[in-house]
Amino acid sequence: MNDEILTVYKASQYCNVATKTIINWIDAGHIKAYKTVGGHRRIRKPDLEDFMRRQGIPLPSEEA
Repeated sequence: MNDEILTVYKASQYCNVATKTIINWIDAGHIKAYKTVGGHRRIRKPDLEDFMRRQGIPLPSEEA
């Protein structure tokens, strides 16, 4: 199992949105995420891609 873990910044680049948008989606429960001991959010790439497909957000061309 090779699940890539993304930071909020990397997830925002992947979705082409602002980091605050990713944080809002996580806080609203739209994207599954967890927090590190230091309080930083982390997102599994498959969870982000699942959210993107459900919302009609295009995946980057190399992933499509």
